[in-house]
Amino acid sequence: MRREAVDLQGRPLAIFHAKQVTDEFGGLCVGAEGPGQAMATSRICFYREPQLLAAATRVRFWMQQLGPLVAVGQGHPDLLVCVDGSGRFYVHLLPNLSLHLLGPSFGPAMEVLLLGLELSEPIPDDTERPL
Repeated sequence: MRREAVDLQGRPLAIFHAKQVTDEFGGLCVGAEGPGQAMATSRICFYREPQLLAAATRVRFWMQQLGPLVAVGQGHPDLLVCVDGSGRFYVHLLPNLSLHLLGPSFGPAMEVLLLGLELSEPIPDDTERPL
């Protein structure tokens, strides 16, 4: 299991990174849904406050690999934008329950979604493993 990095108040660093986004962009919606370069572009609505992802079975496995994941916004009704303790951004696609790395920081991550650039391969989860 991955050791969780914390800030000076003892909160997971993922919350620190998420707060930076929600403090600046919380309540704003940017972009539009439409054709993109490799996939559809997204309209992203940023949460006013970060939201720690629930520890559902699949998410729990990713969190064991990556540490806490905190949602900062939503696109469409089925796309969550998340950040980890290293400041890397991910998209959690709810229809197929997959997690993809968007970028090493906020700017490159938003380019992928707003321009419809190609997504990375899904991050493996434990659903492929036999019980």
